[in-house]
Amino acid sequence: METRNITVPETAEYIEGLYVQSNPYLKALRQRNQAAMVPILLEETEGLLHQLALLRSPKHILEIGTAVGYGAICFGVWCPEAQVTTVEHAPEMAAQAEENIASAGLSHRVNVVLGDARKVLAEWNEGERQERRSYDFIFIDAAKGHYLEFWELCLPLMAKDCVVVSDNVLFKGLTASDVFSAPGKKKRKHRTIVRRLRTYLDYLSHQEGLVTSVLPVGDGLAITIVSNPEQVAAQWKLKQIATMEKNDE
Repeated sequence: METRNITVPETAEYIEGLYVQSNPYLKALRQRNQAAMVPILLEETEGLLHQLALLRSPKHILEIGTAVGYGAICFGVWCPEAQVTTVEHAPEMAAQAEENIASAGLSHRVNVVLGDARKVLAEWNEGERQERRSYDFIFIDAAKGHYLEFWELCLPLMAKDCVVVSDNVLFKGLTASDVFSAPGKKKRKHRTIVRRLRTYLDYLSHQEGLVTSVLPVGDGLAITIVSNPEQVAAQWKLKQIATMEKNDE
């Protein structure tokens, strides 16, 4: 499926025309990857992330889904005092990201972790609590069908008032549409992703202790503030227990 903005073409083109990248390295990296048709942050998504990062001033940032490292480099540039950890499952992408991060002069603050994010996060959670790092900004931009799993595994790693940004949640507009229900193998795959994204957004929007806005920016962004992660984690466990008990009936 083509990567594009979910807004009408005229609006998307106008907003893209306002985009300015003042960092020479990021500008060149964007141009190079766009020319090669490699997906990276959409311009307006990048702009909003920049605003959020400046407002939150995070010290520890977690990114799930590195790709070529463009987003991780952005965070490193925007937040010069922050440590950035980014997780990527594809070895070739992780290697490219490490090369780009080194070229940007950010290897000392941006760390690429190779592995399936679900396994990596689970391993981190198995460690001693005092050894876990608390992240005050988390950006989820990986397999859309696993967002709820990523969320559950990130909960123990969230600092107080953590900002969680989930990208691509409107999935080319299909999350808000019934087009995915058309027959066909590809559509069945999309149907599963859409169903899971809807479940994820419904949880973020209605769970007590979370403040979430879903915005039609780029491919759709969900911005969530978690004021008390421990309380939300406890509620999550109760929800899971209730679901298991219901399934056992």
